[in-house]
Amino acid sequence: LGNTSYRTDNIPLAVLNYERALRLSPTDTDIRFNLEMAQSKTIDKITPPSQMFFVTWYESLADLVPVDTWALLVFLLLLLLSGCVFLYFFTDRLWTRRLGFFAGVASLLLVLLVNVLAYEQLSAIHSHSGAVIIAPAVAVRDTPDTAATGGFVLHEGTSVKILDRTIAGWREVRTADGRTGWLLTQQIEEI
Repeated sequence: LGNTSYRTDNIPLAVLNYERALRLSPTDTDIRFNLEMAQSKTIDKITPPSQMFFVTWYESLADLVPVDTWALLVFLLLLLLSGCVFLYFFTDRLWTRRLGFFAGVASLLLVLLVNVLAYEQLSAIHSHSGAVIIAPAVAVRDTPDTAATGGFVLHEGTSVKILDRTIAGWREVRTADGRTGWLLTQQIEEI
């Protein structure tokens, strides 16, 4: 759908479908490239502020493999942990008991780390906080009122994050560069 929308020059729909595809397959570099190509054709060129290097590493590590691979890795690490527990409790040699203990502690820490990474990726997949602006140009307002002044203008194809859904007909959104405001719900399409 993203490719078809891109080729028919429907950039907002292309960005929306690429975002949806990237959410389902965050490790796919082709989807990421296609999304960047579609975003390069949008009017608003919003660059997010730079992140600390360890945050970037953590996010890239979480997206390294699919969730199913993380689950398989946890299973294998739990098997290794049970083998280490067996070594520790059921052998008489001191060096095998030490090996079982330290390898067990290491595998337990790896199980916890892999679980956190899998949870991070799964929560990103099930998150419903992203949206794409589908109206040609929208005024992002300071308050959820059509008569409100202030704010800024965004154009079609721009990705935003939904912060608040409590007021009927309005969504509070944040852009990648940190600006916040209110939009009418018919001006955006949720990812």
